[in-house]
Amino acid sequence: MNKRIKTKWVKALRSGKYKKGVGQLAQTFYDKENMFHHETFCCLGVLCDLYDKEKKQERSWNEEYVGLPEEVQKWSGLYSYDPVVKFDKDKFNKNYELDDSKPHFISTPITTLSILNDHVCTVRKKGFNMIADVIEKQL
Repeated sequence: MNKRIKTKWVKALRSGKYKKGVGQLAQTFYDKENMFHHETFCCLGVLCDLYDKEKKQERSWNEEYVGLPEEVQKWSGLYSYDPVVKFDKDKFNKNYELDDSKPHFISTPITTLSILNDHVCTVRKKGFNMIADVIEKQL
Protein backbone atom coordinates (compact mmCIF):
# COMPACT_ATOMS: atom_id res chain seq x y z
CA MET A 1 0.00 0.00 0.00
CA ASN A 2 1.10 3.55 -0.69
CA LYS A 3 2.60 4.83 2.60
CA ARG A 4 1.32 8.40 2.23
CA ILE A 5 -2.23 7.24 1.62
CA LYS A 6 -2.04 4.69 4.44
CA THR A 7 -1.00 7.46 6.84
CA LYS A 8 -3.95 9.61 5.72
CA TRP A 9 -6.37 6.68 6.03
CA VAL A 10 -5.22 5.69 9.51
CA LYS A 11 -5.38 9.32 10.65
CA ALA A 12 -8.90 9.71 9.24
CA LEU A 13 -10.11 6.51 10.94
CA ARG A 14 -8.79 7.72 14.30
CA SER A 15 -9.97 11.31 13.87
CA GLY A 16 -13.55 10.83 15.03
CA LYS A 17 -14.78 12.72 11.95
CA TYR A 18 -16.29 9.61 10.40
CA LYS A 19 -19.25 7.80 11.96
CA LYS A 20 -18.88 4.04 11.69
CA GLY A 21 -21.41 2.16 9.61
CA VAL A 22 -21.77 -1.38 8.29
CA GLY A 23 -22.92 -3.26 5.21
CA GLN A 24 -21.86 -0.81 2.52
CA LEU A 25 -19.19 1.82 1.83
CA ALA A 26 -21.34 4.69 3.08
CA GLN A 27 -24.91 5.40 4.02
CA THR A 28 -26.69 8.74 4.08
CA PHE A 29 -29.48 9.37 6.58
CA TYR A 30 -32.18 11.99 6.30
CA ASP A 31 -34.49 13.53 8.90
CA LYS A 32 -38.31 13.72 8.74
CA GLU A 33 -38.23 16.67 6.35
CA ASN A 34 -35.99 14.66 3.99
CA MET A 35 -33.06 16.92 4.76
CA PHE A 36 -29.52 15.58 5.09
CA HIS A 37 -28.89 14.42 8.63
CA HIS A 38 -25.63 12.43 8.73
CA GLU A 39 -23.53 9.79 7.01
CA THR A 40 -21.90 6.62 8.20
CA PHE A 41 -18.94 4.90 6.58
CA CYS A 42 -17.31 1.52 6.70
CA CYS A 43 -13.51 1.60 6.91
CA LEU A 44 -13.26 1.09 3.14
CA GLY A 45 -15.73 3.93 2.55
CA VAL A 46 -13.43 6.26 4.48
CA LEU A 47 -10.65 5.44 2.02
CA CYS A 48 -13.02 6.12 -0.90
CA ASP A 49 -13.96 9.48 0.63
CA LEU A 50 -10.28 10.40 0.97
CA TYR A 51 -9.79 9.50 -2.70
CA ASP A 52 -12.54 11.90 -3.77
CA LYS A 53 -11.23 14.68 -1.52
CA GLU A 54 -7.72 14.33 -2.92
CA LYS A 55 -9.05 14.30 -6.49
CA LYS A 56 -11.32 17.29 -5.61
CA GLN A 57 -14.36 15.61 -7.07
CA GLU A 58 -17.87 14.64 -6.10
CA ARG A 59 -18.43 11.09 -4.91
CA SER A 60 -17.12 8.87 -7.69
CA TRP A 61 -18.31 5.57 -6.24
CA ASN A 62 -21.61 3.98 -5.42
CA GLU A 63 -22.08 4.08 -1.65
CA GLU A 64 -23.93 0.77 -1.77
CA TYR A 65 -20.80 -1.08 -2.92
CA VAL A 66 -19.23 -3.31 -0.31
CA GLY A 67 -15.66 -3.25 -1.68
CA LEU A 68 -13.15 -0.78 -3.03
CA PRO A 69 -13.76 0.45 -6.57
CA GLU A 70 -10.91 -0.25 -8.99
CA GLU A 71 -9.81 3.39 -9.21
CA VAL A 72 -9.46 3.59 -5.42
CA GLN A 73 -7.50 0.33 -5.38
CA LYS A 74 -5.04 1.69 -7.96
CA TRP A 75 -4.70 5.07 -6.22
CA SER A 76 -4.04 3.51 -2.83
CA GLY A 77 -1.86 0.65 -3.99
CA LEU A 78 -4.31 -1.92 -2.63
CA TYR A 79 -5.02 -4.44 -5.34
CA SER A 80 -8.02 -6.04 -3.70
CA TYR A 81 -11.57 -4.82 -3.31
CA ASP A 82 -11.46 -6.07 0.31
CA PRO A 83 -7.90 -6.40 1.70
CA VAL A 84 -7.06 -9.60 3.57
CA VAL A 85 -5.48 -9.23 7.02
CA LYS A 86 -4.40 -11.44 9.90
CA PHE A 87 -6.50 -11.31 13.03
CA ASP A 88 -5.53 -12.62 16.46
CA LYS A 89 -8.69 -12.58 18.56
CA ASP A 90 -6.90 -13.04 21.88
CA LYS A 91 -4.45 -10.22 21.21
CA PHE A 92 -7.14 -7.77 20.18
CA ASN A 93 -9.62 -8.80 22.87
CA LYS A 94 -7.22 -7.36 25.48
CA ASN A 95 -7.56 -3.86 24.04
CA TYR A 96 -10.92 -3.86 22.32
CA GLU A 97 -14.40 -5.08 23.02
CA LEU A 98 -15.07 -7.69 20.35
CA ASP A 99 -18.47 -9.01 19.36
CA ASP A 100 -18.42 -12.61 20.59
CA SER A 101 -21.98 -13.19 19.38
CA LYS A 102 -20.55 -14.01 15.95
CA PRO A 103 -17.82 -16.56 16.76
CA HIS A 104 -17.53 -17.79 13.17
CA PHE A 105 -16.19 -14.37 12.17
CA ILE A 106 -13.45 -14.28 14.81
CA SER A 107 -12.35 -17.90 14.96
CA THR A 108 -10.08 -17.74 11.92
CA PRO A 109 -6.68 -16.01 11.83
CA ILE A 110 -7.29 -14.63 8.31
CA THR A 111 -10.10 -12.20 7.54
CA THR A 112 -10.85 -9.07 5.52
CA LEU A 113 -11.25 -5.43 6.48
CA SER A 114 -14.98 -5.49 5.69
CA ILE A 115 -15.52 -8.46 8.02
CA LEU A 116 -13.58 -6.68 10.78
CA ASN A 117 -15.67 -3.57 10.17
CA ASP A 118 -19.09 -5.23 9.96
CA HIS A 119 -18.88 -8.26 12.23
CA VAL A 120 -15.95 -8.04 14.63
CA CYS A 121 -15.31 -4.40 15.56
CA THR A 122 -18.89 -3.48 16.28
CA VAL A 123 -18.19 -1.02 19.08
CA ARG A 124 -18.58 2.17 17.07
CA LYS A 125 -15.99 4.41 18.72
CA LYS A 126 -13.34 1.74 19.25
CA GLY A 127 -14.01 -0.16 16.02
CA PHE A 128 -12.23 2.28 13.73
CA ASN A 129 -9.30 2.48 16.15
CA MET A 130 -8.79 -1.27 16.02
CA ILE A 131 -9.08 -1.32 12.24
CA ALA A 132 -6.60 1.57 12.04
CA ASP A 133 -4.15 -0.48 14.13
CA VAL A 134 -4.54 -3.45 11.77
CA ILE A 135 -4.04 -1.27 8.67
CA GLU A 136 -1.03 0.47 10.16
CA LYS A 137 0.72 -2.80 11.00
CA GLN A 138 -0.28 -4.99 8.06
CA LEU A 139 -0.87 -2.99 4.90
